[in-house]
Formats: sequence, structure tokens, C-alpha cells
Amino acid sequence: MGAVESFSRGAVTGAFVPSSQNPANPCRCSAKTRTFIAEGWVDPERLKFTARRVAEVRAEARDSHDVLCTAEERFAAVLFRGHPVLPGPDLAGRLRGLLDDPELRARLALDA
Repeated sequence: MGAVESFSRGAVTGAFVPSSQNPANPCRCSAKTRTFIAEGWVDPERLKFTARRVAEVRAEARDSHDVLCTAEERFAAVLFRGHPVLPGPDLAGRLRGLLDDPELRARLALDA
């Protein structure tokens, strides 16, 4: 069948079944490929999805991914550092205010 497997949906299970295993839908890859070559869509001298080319693309993608992630991290750091540090809520003051309430102090027995 070659590097490409054609798939068809199994009628009973709903799962994908390789066409090579489905007599009702045999693989037509070789016929399609011959037609694509004859029509000029595929150049057999410059195949794009060979194992060697796929390995090259994966390596390139890995390197590009690292460069893009580093650039994204630098951009995020610049963006984060460019924002002002705003004052947060006075949580300690709120807690002191709650603890100064005589009713709460009595319920929690803070003066006992």
C-alpha cells in the first residue's frame, strides 16, 4: 500500500478501518498516484512526504518551536514588567476592623 493508508468508516462499529482491510473499499493509492504524476500534480523526483523529508521537517519544527517559545517568553516578561504595580486591598486593615467589633470578639471569646 505504500506510505499512505486510505481509511474508510466501518459501517458496524463506526471505527476507522484501513482500506486494505476493507474489501468493499479497496485501496486506490497507486492508481491515484499514477494519475497525479501523469497530470503533473506529483513530481516523483521531488516527493514531499518521504520519511527523510518528514524527519527534516520535524527537526526544523522542533528548532522553530524553541525559538518561538523563547521569543514568546521574552515578550510576556516585557509585557508583565511594563505594567504598573497597583496597590492591593488593605486586608490587614479589614481584619483589624473585624476583630475590633465587640460582637465578633464576644462570639469568638477573644477577650476571655
